[in-house]
This record gives sequence, structure tokens and C-alpha cells, in this order.
Amino acid sequence: AVARVPMFACGAGVPSGLSYPDPVSLVDVAPTFLRAAGVEVPAELDGIALQECFTRSSAAAERATYCFGGDGLDMIT
Repeated sequence: AVARVPMFACGAGVPSGLSYPDPVSLVDVAPTFLRAAGVEVPAELDGIALQECFTRSSAAAERATYCFGGDGLDMIT
């Protein structure tokens, strides 16, 4: 139920028309917003700044992504 839900982004520095096929996660939202605000992302913060996905096609593909949807439906990609 929670896998394959598209995430959309727009704003300064986001390339128009870009489609990124690899999984990202909600844990990526905080690092993404911090980087967009010009704030250093703490090393201990989980997730990646999605701006990395705009320039490196394998930024999110290099890691495991875990999702849980309740009712015992867990997923790791």
C-alpha cells in the first residue's frame, strides 16, 4: 500500500521534467528541505538530500529503503 507512491518536487534547483526511477523515502524530506534552505545536513540524520538525485542517477539506488505499511506489510528494496 505504501510502495510505488510517486513523490513530486518542484522549486528552485529542481530540473523540469526529470523522472527518477529509484526509490526514495519520507526520511529524505528533512535532509532535502535543510539543503534547500542552505542549512548543513547533520551527519547523524537518516535519509539523503534528494538534490543528489538530480545530478547522480544512482544516489538513492546505492542504499536499502525500508517501508512498513501496517498489518505486517513490510518491504525492503
